[in-house]
Amino acid sequence: SLIKKQNTCELCVLDYGVGIHPKNLDKIFNPFFTTKSQSSGTGLGLYICKEIVEQDLKGHIHVTSELNKKTKFCVEIPIDLNC
Repeated sequence: SLIKKQNTCELCVLDYGVGIHPKNLDKIFNPFFTTKSQSSGTGLGLYICKEIVEQDLKGHIHVTSELNKKTKFCVEIPIDLNC
């Protein structure tokens, strides 16, 4: 979904997959954190996404998840009203 709020724009992506285990939710944005094997990923993707959203775009990214049901990522960035 894409929602325009007063001074921000929020993009949310919802996935009805296996979800993220609650013990991992606080770690997923940490650099090099992965639940995959070493040959399948570096654990940098979500860390880089968060850095771009928060440092470059001055926004926020957050996640909610229910194990074996769904995961929802939302990115909220400010709208430059002077453009």
